[in-house]
Amino acid sequence: STADSWDGDGKGQPSPRCGSRRRKSMDSFDEMAKHLKIRQHDLRNLSEEDAGAWNGGVRVAIEHLMQVADIAHLMQSWENFLKWNFRLYKELMKCHADELMPDTSNGWARAQTDFIINYVLPLACRTISIFEDDRLFKLNLVENAQENLDRWIKEGDTITGIFVSGYQNNDSEIDILANCLAEEASMEEEHDC
Repeated sequence: STADSWDGDGKGQPSPRCGSRRRKSMDSFDEMAKHLKIRQHDLRNLSEEDAGAWNGGVRVAIEHLMQVADIAHLMQSWENFLKWNFRLYKELMKCHADELMPDTSNGWARAQTDFIINYVLPLACRTISIFEDDRLFKLNLVENAQENLDRWIKEGDTITGIFVSGYQNNDSEIDILANCLAEEASMEEEHDC
């Protein structure tokens, strides 16, 4: 069912199906972190200047991984992208209700497109270029971000409308996200005719 594809029940309870996907992703990041550890015997053979440059490269790599981790949902599956996109929208609407910021609904779709183009894709490309290890390529950071961008360009206005309506009607997260996927399925059917 549609609800089974989401990472949780909307109440903080993870679903078993998505938990294994998350574990697999975490294993990949754990492997990358192991490659970043500085080994003393490697540093003993480096000059002071080379050691400083090497440490600087490790620092840059770690900073990139931290930035990727912060926005990883934008470089993952479409369903995960939608879930976390809605959660951000909901959080910002709460800030709006508390009079901490303006309503972001009108520019939501365009802002997401701009963010992916101007921040996410360049970050994904830089991160991939920093690591020579093939295991990072298996995460498909650039490909997933590009696929999400392409779909958002086509469906973002419609999905934003679903977010706005669902939030205003106080619908559950799972219902809002299911409506997004149902709308997507009906759009695909129209294109098949």
